[in-house]
Amino acid sequence: MSGAGRMALVLAAASLLSGGATLAAEEEGPLFTDKATWLSIDFPGRPVISKGSYEAVTPAGGTVRVPATLYTVTQPGTEYRVTVANLAGSAAEESHALESAAAAYRKRDGLALDTAVSHSLGTSGYQLCGRSFGYQAADGRLVYETLFYNHNTRLFYDVRSSVAQRAQAQHGSQVSHFQQSLAILADPASKPPAPLAYPEGWKLYDYADARFSIRFPAAPTVEEGDYRTDSGIVVPATRYWARSGGTLYRLTVAKLWETEADDGNAVDDGARLWTRNGTVVANDSVAINAAQCGRDIALKTPDGLAARARIFFPSSQHRLYVIEVAQGQGGAAPGAEDVDRFLQSFAVAKPE
Repeated sequence: MSGAGRMALVLAAASLLSGGATLAAEEEGPLFTDKATWLSIDFPGRPVISKGSYEAVTPAGGTVRVPATLYTVTQPGTEYRVTVANLAGSAAEESHALESAAAAYRKRDGLALDTAVSHSLGTSGYQLCGRSFGYQAADGRLVYETLFYNHNTRLFYDVRSSVAQRAQAQHGSQVSHFQQSLAILADPASKPPAPLAYPEGWKLYDYADARFSIRFPAAPTVEEGDYRTDSGIVVPATRYWARSGGTLYRLTVAKLWETEADDGNAVDDGARLWTRNGTVVANDSVAINAAQCGRDIALKTPDGLAARARIFFPSSQHRLYVIEVAQGQGGAAPGAEDVDRFLQSFAVAKPE
């Protein structure tokens, strides 16, 4: 990619995400809606609707063709397209379909934007996490794509805008509005999990200095130490941990500010580091506090023990949070409800 092309992408990306990393519909003009695919978005014209196929990425890194509905508006110098692919029954239908697709996108030449975004699913309170990419295509066009996967409907959304560099100044704001106007409608199954009941002993601990709260099954021990990122950067860290029934409940807060690790790839770095502990069983996106996207990973250690973690990086706080539950040697695997009680109780304080 040329220096001018990369700069154009970076500046346009800043405009695209200037309203924050949460995509929500803006109050401008009528939205195009198709309830068959739970899609609502503000096209700059009437879209052409066609049936076709979409090359979805499988967990093994291969691809498979799946049926898709395409919505397209073409204007001089720009194209706006939404592809809604049905992954149900295909090799791509799995919990981390988004991560599989994102890994493929990161292999593209000229990639200049790679950031997490989140989206409220209708009025259900359920959150979808997604990924936005920006790159320069082989024909010189600047391309912006946002990907979402709804586990309930098994529908994968690819929202794509492409604009000729000469038209960037003229259509940049329209591209930004199109990407941000996406509204995936809620289907009846898209409901957040019911709040968990906490037995006696599960107390809420609020650490205002570290900007988070969480429930432990026993009084936690607090220790100061270091955290080494997957890229080898060592930063100060605080660990909060407790044991119950042979199970380790631990939260690590790594202070990334003023280091090279303090960037939008902190969650991916943390996930790569944590998955080195064993064989990945599940790897999914998860959202907290409406707009913070992270990862939820389950694995088996080389000893056959179960472990699960959630990893978050609220960029405004410059802290990486790694919340993990691990089965102890010789102990029974922790109950699913206790694992969820710990992981789901974690909350980050709102920015000041």
